[in-house]
Amino acid sequence: MITVTARTNVTPLYVVPSAGASRIVAVVQQPFAITVEVGHSGYAIQTIGNVVFQTLATVKATYASLTTWQVYLTGAQNVTLDVATTGVRLKGVFSGNQALAFPATVTLAPTAELPLTVQIEVPNAGAGSVTFTIHLLGTGDTEVFTTQVAVIGGPDASGAATATILWIAGAALAASVFGLISLNTVRHRKKLRNATLEKSVKKGYHARRQERARNRNRRHHEGGKGNARSKGAGQGQRGTVPAKGARP
Repeated sequence: MITVTARTNVTPLYVVPSAGASRIVAVVQQPFAITVEVGHSGYAIQTIGNVVFQTLATVKATYASLTTWQVYLTGAQNVTLDVATTGVRLKGVFSGNQALAFPATVTLAPTAELPLTVQIEVPNAGAGSVTFTIHLLGTGDTEVFTTQVAVIGGPDASGAATATILWIAGAALAASVFGLISLNTVRHRKKLRNATLEKSVKKGYHARRQERARNRNRRHHEGGKGNARSKGAGQGQRGTVPAKGARP
Protein backbone atom coordinates (compact mmCIF):
# COMPACT_ATOMS: atom_id res chain seq x y z
CA MET A 1 0.00 0.00 0.00
CA ILE A 2 1.46 3.35 -1.06
CA THR A 3 0.26 6.69 0.33
CA VAL A 4 0.75 9.76 -1.86
CA THR A 5 0.35 13.31 -0.52
CA ALA A 6 -0.49 15.99 -3.10
CA ARG A 7 -1.50 19.65 -3.32
CA THR A 8 -3.81 21.29 -5.80
CA ASN A 9 -4.48 24.92 -6.72
CA VAL A 10 -7.96 26.19 -7.53
CA THR A 11 -8.21 29.37 -9.62
CA PRO A 12 -11.60 30.94 -10.49
CA LEU A 13 -12.21 31.62 -14.18
CA TYR A 14 -14.56 33.85 -16.11
CA VAL A 15 -14.88 36.47 -13.36
CA VAL A 16 -16.46 39.58 -14.98
CA PRO A 17 -15.49 42.79 -13.14
CA SER A 18 -18.18 45.40 -12.64
CA ALA A 19 -17.69 49.17 -12.82
CA GLY A 20 -16.43 50.77 -9.67
CA ALA A 21 -15.49 47.48 -8.06
CA SER A 22 -12.23 45.84 -7.26
CA ARG A 23 -11.27 42.53 -8.80
CA ILE A 24 -10.15 39.99 -6.26
CA VAL A 25 -8.86 36.64 -7.49
CA ALA A 26 -8.41 34.06 -4.75
CA VAL A 27 -6.11 31.07 -4.99
CA VAL A 28 -7.14 28.20 -2.73
CA GLN A 29 -4.72 25.45 -1.76
CA GLN A 30 -6.12 22.21 -0.32
CA PRO A 31 -3.86 19.27 0.53
CA PHE A 32 -5.36 15.73 0.34
CA ALA A 33 -4.10 12.16 0.45
CA ILE A 34 -4.27 9.59 -2.33
CA THR A 35 -4.02 5.92 -1.46
CA VAL A 36 -2.71 3.58 -4.13
CA GLU A 37 -3.15 -0.13 -3.44
CA VAL A 38 -0.76 -2.36 -5.32
CA GLY A 39 -1.46 -6.08 -5.03
CA HIS A 40 -1.17 -9.37 -6.84
CA SER A 41 -3.17 -9.80 -10.03
CA GLY A 42 -6.64 -11.19 -9.40
CA TYR A 43 -6.34 -10.84 -5.62
CA ALA A 44 -8.70 -8.96 -3.32
CA ILE A 45 -6.85 -6.48 -1.10
CA GLN A 46 -8.24 -6.34 2.44
CA THR A 47 -7.09 -3.71 4.94
CA ILE A 48 -7.39 -3.90 8.71
CA GLY A 49 -5.65 -1.07 10.51
CA ASN A 50 -2.07 -0.95 9.28
CA VAL A 51 -2.14 -4.57 8.08
CA VAL A 52 -2.95 -5.63 4.52
CA PHE A 53 -4.22 -9.12 3.67
CA GLN A 54 -4.49 -10.44 0.12
CA THR A 55 -6.39 -13.52 -1.01
CA LEU A 56 -8.33 -14.66 -4.05
CA ALA A 57 -12.01 -13.75 -3.93
CA THR A 58 -12.89 -17.07 -5.61
CA VAL A 59 -10.87 -20.25 -6.05
CA LYS A 60 -11.79 -22.87 -8.65
CA ALA A 61 -11.22 -26.38 -7.34
CA THR A 62 -11.63 -29.75 -9.04
CA TYR A 63 -13.80 -32.31 -7.32
CA ALA A 64 -11.91 -34.99 -5.32
CA SER A 65 -8.55 -33.29 -5.73
CA LEU A 66 -6.13 -30.98 -3.89
CA THR A 67 -6.16 -27.25 -4.60
CA THR A 68 -3.41 -24.84 -3.56
CA TRP A 69 -3.11 -21.04 -3.64
CA GLN A 70 -1.22 -18.36 -1.75
CA VAL A 71 -2.34 -15.53 0.52
CA TYR A 72 -0.16 -12.55 1.49
CA LEU A 73 0.24 -10.55 4.71
CA THR A 74 2.12 -7.31 5.31
CA GLY A 75 1.88 -4.72 8.06
CA ALA A 76 3.41 -2.82 10.93
CA GLN A 77 2.25 -5.13 13.75
CA ASN A 78 2.07 -8.83 14.46
CA VAL A 79 -1.18 -10.77 14.12
CA THR A 80 -2.78 -14.11 14.93
CA LEU A 81 -4.32 -16.04 12.06
CA ASP A 82 -7.05 -18.66 12.21
CA VAL A 83 -8.49 -20.57 9.21
CA ALA A 84 -11.80 -22.45 8.96
CA THR A 85 -13.55 -24.17 6.05
CA THR A 86 -17.08 -24.99 4.92
CA GLY A 87 -17.81 -27.68 2.33
CA VAL A 88 -14.11 -28.42 1.81
CA ARG A 89 -11.35 -29.97 3.92
CA LEU A 90 -8.34 -27.92 5.00
CA LYS A 91 -5.14 -29.87 4.46
CA GLY A 92 -2.91 -27.16 5.90
CA VAL A 93 -1.51 -23.62 5.75
CA PHE A 94 2.27 -23.41 5.26
CA SER A 95 4.86 -20.71 5.76
CA GLY A 96 7.61 -22.02 3.54
CA ASN A 97 7.80 -25.70 4.46
CA GLN A 98 6.46 -25.24 7.98
CA ALA A 99 2.80 -26.00 8.67
CA LEU A 100 1.01 -23.52 10.91
CA ALA A 101 -0.89 -24.60 14.02
CA PHE A 102 -4.00 -22.50 14.60
CA PRO A 103 -4.42 -19.95 15.94
CA ALA A 104 -0.97 -19.10 14.59
CA THR A 105 1.04 -16.02 15.60
CA VAL A 106 2.51 -14.34 12.52
CA THR A 107 5.32 -11.78 12.58
CA LEU A 108 4.95 -9.05 9.97
CA ALA A 109 7.07 -6.24 8.58
CA PRO A 110 5.79 -3.06 6.86
CA THR A 111 8.28 -3.37 4.03
CA ALA A 112 8.12 -7.11 3.38
CA GLU A 113 5.37 -9.42 2.23
CA LEU A 114 4.76 -12.76 3.97
CA PRO A 115 3.36 -15.43 1.60
CA LEU A 116 1.34 -18.29 3.08
CA THR A 117 0.33 -21.39 1.11
CA VAL A 118 -3.21 -22.70 1.62
CA GLN A 119 -4.06 -26.26 0.60
CA ILE A 120 -7.58 -27.70 0.59
CA GLU A 121 -9.22 -30.94 -0.50
CA VAL A 122 -12.63 -31.07 -2.18
CA PRO A 123 -14.49 -34.23 -1.07
CA ASN A 124 -17.96 -32.94 -1.96
CA ALA A 125 -19.57 -31.43 -5.02
CA GLY A 126 -21.00 -27.92 -4.72
CA ALA A 127 -19.80 -24.63 -3.33
CA GLY A 128 -17.49 -24.23 -0.34
CA SER A 129 -15.56 -21.49 1.40
CA VAL A 130 -12.40 -20.78 3.37
CA THR A 131 -12.58 -18.17 6.15
CA PHE A 132 -9.53 -16.27 7.44
CA THR A 133 -9.77 -14.57 10.85
CA ILE A 134 -7.04 -12.00 11.52
CA HIS A 135 -6.53 -10.50 14.98
CA LEU A 136 -4.14 -7.57 15.39
CA LEU A 137 -2.02 -8.03 18.52
CA GLY A 138 -1.10 -4.33 18.77
CA THR A 139 -4.53 -2.71 18.53
CA GLY A 140 -6.81 -5.69 19.26
CA ASP A 141 -8.80 -5.29 16.02
CA THR A 142 -10.27 -8.43 14.43
CA GLU A 143 -11.48 -8.92 10.87
CA VAL A 144 -12.83 -11.91 8.93
CA PHE A 145 -12.16 -12.48 5.22
CA THR A 146 -13.66 -15.24 3.07
CA THR A 147 -12.56 -16.96 -0.11
CA GLN A 148 -15.31 -18.75 -2.02
CA VAL A 149 -14.55 -22.18 -3.51
CA ALA A 150 -16.23 -23.08 -6.81
CA VAL A 151 -16.09 -26.87 -7.28
CA ILE A 152 -15.69 -28.17 -10.81
CA GLY A 153 -17.09 -31.62 -11.60
CA GLY A 154 -18.51 -34.12 -9.16
CA PRO A 155 -20.69 -37.23 -9.22
CA ASP A 156 -23.44 -37.32 -11.81
CA ALA A 157 -26.63 -36.48 -9.99
CA SER A 158 -28.87 -37.28 -12.97
CA GLY A 159 -28.54 -41.03 -12.41
CA ALA A 160 -29.53 -40.68 -8.77
CA ALA A 161 -32.45 -38.45 -9.73
CA THR A 162 -33.60 -40.97 -12.35
CA ALA A 163 -33.33 -43.80 -9.85
CA THR A 164 -35.34 -41.78 -7.34
CA ILE A 165 -38.06 -41.08 -9.91
CA LEU A 166 -38.19 -44.75 -10.91
CA TRP A 167 -38.37 -45.80 -7.28
CA ILE A 168 -41.25 -43.40 -6.64
CA ALA A 169 -43.07 -44.61 -9.77
CA GLY A 170 -42.53 -48.24 -8.80
CA ALA A 171 -43.77 -47.60 -5.28
CA ALA A 172 -46.87 -45.85 -6.63
CA LEU A 173 -47.52 -48.73 -9.07
CA ALA A 174 -47.07 -51.31 -6.32
CA ALA A 175 -49.45 -49.39 -4.07
CA SER A 176 -52.02 -49.26 -6.88
CA VAL A 177 -51.72 -53.00 -7.57
CA PHE A 178 -51.95 -53.80 -3.87
CA GLY A 179 -55.03 -51.59 -3.54
CA LEU A 180 -56.66 -53.26 -6.54
CA ILE A 181 -55.92 -56.72 -5.18
CA SER A 182 -57.27 -55.74 -1.78
CA LEU A 183 -60.44 -54.34 -3.36
CA ASN A 184 -60.97 -57.48 -5.42
CA THR A 185 -60.35 -59.63 -2.34
CA VAL A 186 -62.91 -57.68 -0.35
CA ARG A 187 -65.45 -57.95 -3.17
CA HIS A 188 -64.83 -61.69 -3.54
CA ARG A 189 -65.23 -62.27 0.19
CA LYS A 190 -68.41 -60.23 0.18
CA LYS A 191 -69.78 -62.31 -2.71
CA LEU A 192 -68.87 -65.51 -0.87
CA ARG A 193 -70.61 -64.30 2.28
CA ASN A 194 -73.71 -63.32 0.30
CA ALA A 195 -73.73 -66.65 -1.56
CA THR A 196 -73.30 -68.57 1.71
CA LEU A 197 -76.06 -66.56 3.35
CA GLU A 198 -78.38 -67.05 0.36
CA LYS A 199 -77.65 -70.77 0.29
CA SER A 200 -78.29 -70.99 4.00
CA VAL A 201 -81.60 -69.16 3.59
CA LYS A 202 -82.63 -71.44 0.72
CA LYS A 203 -81.55 -74.52 2.61
CA GLY A 204 -83.55 -73.45 5.63
CA TYR A 205 -86.57 -72.75 3.46
CA HIS A 206 -86.37 -76.17 1.75
CA ALA A 207 -85.81 -77.85 5.09
CA ARG A 208 -88.88 -76.19 6.52
CA ARG A 209 -90.93 -77.22 3.46
CA GLN A 210 -89.71 -80.81 3.75
CA GLU A 211 -90.47 -80.80 7.48
CA ARG A 212 -93.99 -79.53 6.86
CA ALA A 213 -94.49 -82.19 4.15
CA ARG A 214 -93.26 -84.93 6.50
CA ASN A 215 -95.60 -83.67 9.20
CA ARG A 216 -98.54 -83.73 6.80
CA ASN A 217 -97.67 -87.24 5.66
CA ARG A 218 -97.29 -88.37 9.26
CA ARG A 219 -100.63 -86.90 10.25
CA HIS A 220 -102.27 -88.42 7.19
CA HIS A 221 -100.77 -91.83 7.88
CA GLU A 222 -101.72 -91.77 11.53
CA GLY A 223 -105.24 -90.63 10.59
CA GLY A 224 -105.59 -93.61 8.19
CA LYS A 225 -104.53 -96.06 10.86
CA GLY A 226 -107.05 -94.61 13.29
CA ASN A 227 -109.89 -94.99 10.80
CA ALA A 228 -108.90 -98.60 10.10
CA ARG A 229 -108.88 -99.46 13.80
CA SER A 230 -112.28 -97.87 14.28
CA LYS A 231 -113.72 -99.82 11.35
CA GLY A 232 -112.29 -103.11 12.59
CA ALA A 233 -113.68 -102.50 16.04
CA GLY A 234 -117.15 -101.91 14.58
CA GLN A 235 -117.08 -105.11 12.59
CA GLY A 236 -116.03 -107.10 15.66
CA GLN A 237 -118.89 -105.77 17.70
CA ARG A 238 -121.32 -106.70 14.98
CA GLY A 239 -119.95 -110.25 14.80
CA THR A 240 -120.64 -110.96 18.55
CA VAL A 241 -124.39 -110.40 18.36
CA PRO A 242 -126.05 -113.84 19.22
CA ALA A 243 -128.22 -115.45 16.65
CA LYS A 244 -131.84 -115.78 17.15
CA GLY A 245 -132.83 -118.83 19.21
CA ALA A 246 -129.36 -119.25 20.54
CA ARG A 247 -128.68 -119.34 24.15
CA PRO A 248 -126.62 -116.81 25.59
